[in-house]
Amino acid sequence: MFLFALVFSLFSPFLKADDVLPYTKRTQSYAGWSNTVRGDLRTVGMAGAMVGLADNYVGVIDNPAGLAMAADSNGIQFSGNIIQDGFVQPYLSMVSSNNYSVMATPYPWGFGFSAWSPQEEGNRFRFGSLAGDQIDLNLKIWEYRWAAARTFFDNRLSLGGAVVLSQARESMSFPDEPVATGANHFTKDAYTAGFSLGAMLQLPKRWLLGVNYSSPLRQSFEAADQPGRGVENFFQPVQTPQRVAFGAAWVPNRAFRAAVGLYFMGSMDSTALLTDDGRTAGARWTAQPRAGLAYTVADFKYYKAYLHFGSYFESSRTAGFGDRTHFTGALDLNLWFFNIGWGVDKAREYRNFIYTAGIDIGRFLRAFDLIPPEKRPPQQGFFPDPFYFSDAGLPRPMVKEWNSEEHNPNVIDLGLQLPGRLKEKFTTAPGDVWRVGGEVLDELGTLPGELRDQIGLIPGINLIPGLGPARNVLEIPQK
Repeated sequence: MFLFALVFSLFSPFLKADDVLPYTKRTQSYAGWSNTVRGDLRTVGMAGAMVGLADNYVGVIDNPAGLAMAADSNGIQFSGNIIQDGFVQPYLSMVSSNNYSVMATPYPWGFGFSAWSPQEEGNRFRFGSLAGDQIDLNLKIWEYRWAAARTFFDNRLSLGGAVVLSQARESMSFPDEPVATGANHFTKDAYTAGFSLGAMLQLPKRWLLGVNYSSPLRQSFEAADQPGRGVENFFQPVQTPQRVAFGAAWVPNRAFRAAVGLYFMGSMDSTALLTDDGRTAGARWTAQPRAGLAYTVADFKYYKAYLHFGSYFESSRTAGFGDRTHFTGALDLNLWFFNIGWGVDKAREYRNFIYTAGIDIGRFLRAFDLIPPEKRPPQQGFFPDPFYFSDAGLPRPMVKEWNSEEHNPNVIDLGLQLPGRLKEKFTTAPGDVWRVGGEVLDELGTLPGELRDQIGLIPGINLIPGLGPARNVLEIPQK
């Protein structure tokens, strides 16, 4: 994550201003949506084919019904995207956006909150001519989503919905102007509300069908808020189109997932790019096919490794630019109760670097023995068979014969037990940390050489050959 932040700071678009802004007066609204995929590792790595799967933190944005049917996480996650898109602004310039998500899945319900950015533009220009003043323009959309879902008819159907609060921020600044003048920076925010509705149907052999509808959004700014310098009529409305998506997924076991989707984005009236008021964006309906795979390449007690691959066809919404095909991939590592990973989405004149970090609350509490140990299916080691049929380790709605003795209790029951366990474990928790930490390092020592070396570069993790079992070095006797 810090490496990406460093790269972004070194190559930020705001370090140079060689391009002349192609307009001095704004006449059209801004487009609040593009056909490129943003989100976390699973979402972008699987090319955004989430409407029929929706089993992860950001994927449920495409279909909130997945919260109750396919998702099986209880925790928090942060992810970021660093994007270059030559169809939106000069390719060498970059924008970055962050996503924050929280999820809980107490059967038969699922709940989630996400704060994410579906669209951002920003660049530095010369105003009027190459000899003109420098001007920075920026547009960013944030969506805050509160979602809930529930299963029905013996887990064959899940219905979900989300309330959406959308924030648009437009800013215009003049870096050559002294801050003390008070006329160097102008920023305005506008808000609106919308909704998203989704459904997911479970068929035999764990085929999932999903559908979702998201309402259009529009944020407007008061005309009186226009500054007296720079771009005339700069603060214009922002429009996000209505969207309909259909998809299917196959989940034969906990090691493999395949998904496809077809996404339709609606048209918008008189919308154009921030960087070029004369280049319309979103004037017609577009259709976008997506397909992706997820595979667990390593399955051990204290670490798991996932690979994601996918591709999607971007039907261009920007006048003057053709369609393009994207190829995506990501590596996601679960180390103890931490989740970290990296990914990329590449196409013609487009590149998106993705990084993520998160904490699984259930695994975190189990690490300190604050909730009962997790009932785990047998470990599969490296490269498990992706096509065998088993419900071991899957979310409860996908388990045909549920036996509470063989599976973990839901998060509400665990929460009720937590106060008593906190009191009981208060004095022994530090020793438990070192004991389990030693076991984690032991298991990391079994990783293949190259991957093991890369993890060894993470601050605080020392995988030194020849020391013997890590727990013998780290374990602290209990008093």
